[in-house]
Amino acid sequence: MTLNYGKTGLILLFVVVCLMISPNLSHAENLKTDEYIVQGLRVEDVKFDDGTGLKLTWEPLPKEKRIIEYRVYRGVSADTLFYIGRIDVNVKTGVSSATMSYFDKDWNFFVDLTSPSKLRREKGQPKDGVLFRKIPRDINVLGPELENYTVLSIIPEKDFYYKKRKNEHIVENDTTTADTTIYSGLKLRNFSTLLKKLIPEKEYFYTVVAVNEARRYFPQAEIVSAQPFNDAPEKPKKLYPVFVEDLNQLNFEWTNPQKSSDLGCFCLYKLKKSDLGKFQKAVENDEEDNPAKLILVQNTTSPNSATENYASINIADGKIVNEDFGIDTTLKPSELDDYYFLYSFVDYPNQETYSDVYEIEYCTSNDLPTVPQFAAIDRIDDKGDYNTIFWGKPVVHITGSIYLNDAKTKLQVNYETFTNKANKIENIYFEWADNEKHNEFFNDGKIVISIPKNLEELNFKITLKGYEDYEIEQQLIYNETTRSLKPNGIIVNGEEIDKFNYAIYKKNFLDGEFEIAKKLSGLQREYDDKIKYEKDHYKVPKIFDADKKLIYISPTFETYDFEGDSSLVVNLFELEKDELKKYDKARHIAKRSYQYKMVVTDGKGHFIESLVFEDDGVKYFFPKPNWVKRNMIPALISALIFGALVFFLILKAKNGHDFYVRPIAGIEEIDNAIGRATEMGKPILFVPGFTSISDVATLASLAILGRVAKKAAEYDTKILVPIGVPIVLPIAQEVVKEAHFEAGRPDTYDKNSVFFITTSQFAYVAGINGVMIREKVATNFFMGMFFAEALIMAETGASTGAIQIAGTDAITQLPFFITTCDYTLIGEELYAASAYLAREPYQMGTLKAVDYFKLLIIISVVMGTLLSTLHLTFFINALPEK
Repeated sequence: MTLNYGKTGLILLFVVVCLMISPNLSHAENLKTDEYIVQGLRVEDVKFDDGTGLKLTWEPLPKEKRIIEYRVYRGVSADTLFYIGRIDVNVKTGVSSATMSYFDKDWNFFVDLTSPSKLRREKGQPKDGVLFRKIPRDINVLGPELENYTVLSIIPEKDFYYKKRKNEHIVENDTTTADTTIYSGLKLRNFSTLLKKLIPEKEYFYTVVAVNEARRYFPQAEIVSAQPFNDAPEKPKKLYPVFVEDLNQLNFEWTNPQKSSDLGCFCLYKLKKSDLGKFQKAVENDEEDNPAKLILVQNTTSPNSATENYASINIADGKIVNEDFGIDTTLKPSELDDYYFLYSFVDYPNQETYSDVYEIEYCTSNDLPTVPQFAAIDRIDDKGDYNTIFWGKPVVHITGSIYLNDAKTKLQVNYETFTNKANKIENIYFEWADNEKHNEFFNDGKIVISIPKNLEELNFKITLKGYEDYEIEQQLIYNETTRSLKPNGIIVNGEEIDKFNYAIYKKNFLDGEFEIAKKLSGLQREYDDKIKYEKDHYKVPKIFDADKKLIYISPTFETYDFEGDSSLVVNLFELEKDELKKYDKARHIAKRSYQYKMVVTDGKGHFIESLVFEDDGVKYFFPKPNWVKRNMIPALISALIFGALVFFLILKAKNGHDFYVRPIAGIEEIDNAIGRATEMGKPILFVPGFTSISDVATLASLAILGRVAKKAAEYDTKILVPIGVPIVLPIAQEVVKEAHFEAGRPDTYDKNSVFFITTSQFAYVAGINGVMIREKVATNFFMGMFFAEALIMAETGASTGAIQIAGTDAITQLPFFITTCDYTLIGEELYAASAYLAREPYQMGTLKAVDYFKLLIIISVVMGTLLSTLHLTFFINALPEK
């Protein structure tokens, strides 16, 4: 039937289109851009920093404006501002706070490989607009910006060593002489990233642009400017002064600052209590002379939260002397109550901030923890990126309990073990009320015991096989809130070990001071310290050459002279090729070799510091890669056994041996299902799942599709294959095409029988349901990986009266297929189906190898169970956990 709309139809169509677009037009007309300009934009200095941070604040637009992001721009003049970052906004909820903030501080993005190649104005900007996208990788634009920021470049080693160009840069002086400096010139492509920080006391300009959900960029806010200033450090938070009486030792422990990029040192002072008012007045008036007397200075070259935050002073002779810092004062143990103690942070511009004052606390060495013997080694069975530090004897810690019956007489006690490579746990002996005992020969993390009814507390004594004079005590006390027995602190040989922490400090050949690697609880007995690989060099470029398109950096790098036992700086242009390799290797060894020490502390001045660990004169430990991961040898043996089984069984299948395969009802009925569709003159529907070709279930379904398509071609029955993953489409088409050729019916192949629907899950199943109903298919095959669409699809097929055969390894979908389909291939039956149908030697040999290997696994499980019952756990402990 031919439709003829005529003039009336065209007019109606025009009216409908106008009605559709008119709301959008009216909305655009009513959209007043002035209402979308960000208001209240302010910029101010970030406090307590090194003069490299500014903070932006502004008033967010109402939720009704449908804003999805605020874009921030910065420049060194008001006529050129570059995009530096954004804050995303949930368009539905908007912003609940009255103000929004953006911090432009620390090292952050400047230029990298993703930056635009040339200067581009921001979207919505006129030809004379001042807003631009990111700073481009164009030396003519980027080069002049180097003087406006402190820039840090990250250069891959190969580029730094071999892509360099020697350049002489001459700086003219006021005199007749000139200074000549040798630089290494690199192209922009040789830098992986350029980072930047603001320069103190330099003026920077900012603005903010709002963007709505239609991706419309509105006019920018009024441009504002500010200068960052180097402020005095933040106020120190807490100091713990402790005097250990029998050692005549002052212990100090403090909290490190959060913002510390320009700190030069930490200082400790004593202050007479009678001078407190005078001191406070001197600090308030910023007077240099105050009554606080310096007793210790701790320098730091790279201050951060990991820097050492403790110190000790011996005052046995009543004097504290340090000529390097001009310290020469007296402090007698008998006078400690006359003094307050305080500490301060001092930055490089010599700005100093003092803490509050604190009185001394007294203790003896018996109140201090003990430092366990610890060792550091290169971790075995790794790729050379870890050192292992381990210490102490194992610990068993009760973590909780739960009642197993209403009478509360059956209790499950959960526990956790902490051990290390040097000390393993075999049998754990639990002893509780009335000398009841339990031998935990296999550590599964729980025991079940019988207890009296309404028990209020339960005391456990835990001992370990092979560890004499070592006893762990822990108490369970009834808690009214949780209505259960909760564990108290753990005591090992009379010491409450969870009261203290283990702080592991490390330092390599090129580090100035020790820094904390990890702070661990008192229960821990081992720590794997990750040692990163050095792949880059870090340089601060300041000079560029626009003609040569080069950025100049220093050609030097720091390495270590192991013969002279000192660090040194070498110049690339003064090294031969062999020397460069030598010094680069030395640099890697120096930066990845660490020495370790341990501090046991409660965080409040009660600490003990160990000596630096040394093993036969070796203080630095370098992680080396290992060829074999020995704890995975059982897995290697299993893989070799399985590989051998596959090889010999495939060879046996090739020699004509007919392996027995258990009949699978769903596979047996495939021919009958295809025959039924042929008799009824209706098509077959084959759905190969909803995952990509990388999924093993999809591969198995395509193998079955080949057999089904071949049989359908022999019977001249139409087959329909809807696809939901684009990459599967050409493969499925080729499988069906090849099946028609094998059947000798290439003329019956219809490329359109394998078709793509959509990648959307429920739209895909809706399309399949439509095919079932429109085409009135007689047989449905659902083979592969399925998700929530499984039940919808199978229900529709069942309602049409079609025979349905499904197969999947998706455990969550199997119940739906079993209840709605006539036959279901469960789990591995899906993988066995292709071998069962084809009887091809490679598939049959592999299938039987899997069966025999399953038999070996079952034998291993039974053997492990029997041996464990006899308290022999060597077999299961020899196997890897995963």
